[in-house]
Amino acid sequence: MLISKLDNVIDLAYWFFDKAADENCNIDNTKTQCLIFLAQIKYAEFYKKVPLVPTVFVCDDSGIYEPNLKKILHLGRPLLPKISFSSEINTFLNSVWNEFASLSTEKLETLIKNFNIYREYHQKNKKIILDFKSLVESLNKNSKIDVINCTEKKILNSLNGPVVVSQWLPKRVSELTSKHGG
Repeated sequence: MLISKLDNVIDLAYWFFDKAADENCNIDNTKTQCLIFLAQIKYAEFYKKVPLVPTVFVCDDSGIYEPNLKKILHLGRPLLPKISFSSEINTFLNSVWNEFASLSTEKLETLIKNFNIYREYHQKNKKIILDFKSLVESLNKNSKIDVINCTEKKILNSLNGPVVVSQWLPKRVSELTSKHGG
């Protein structure tokens, strides 16, 4: 049984809308869909195949998107209160935002269409449902989103934003003396 960290994809979308508003930038529904997909798949990488949000994605000619959210946002964004998540989730989502939000919608769509999962499941003029198991299987096949190899990586906030924390590994004395002529 899989237990996701968030309750629904609408809250996740609104986190991205609120973040964009806080930074005085506008994101369209397609870019939001891309950010949600990237957040879901990166969370699965970081946290040992645990889903961030309960959802399925559809893969078609336009890319990968969450169909229920697409339907809801088609007529405009419903009015919802500001979304609040735990500091762990906020830190993670901020890292996704910082990595991908500066890219244009077109570049995000191209990035996602270059992932193994899209290339593997896309069929021209068809809508293919991608469940979480499909995403995990794609990750196991060395997906192109392997930005950071995250076996037990921890993300914390620094003064400059989210950072991946790793164990300090000091150099051996022999390495230090050989570089300094000792």
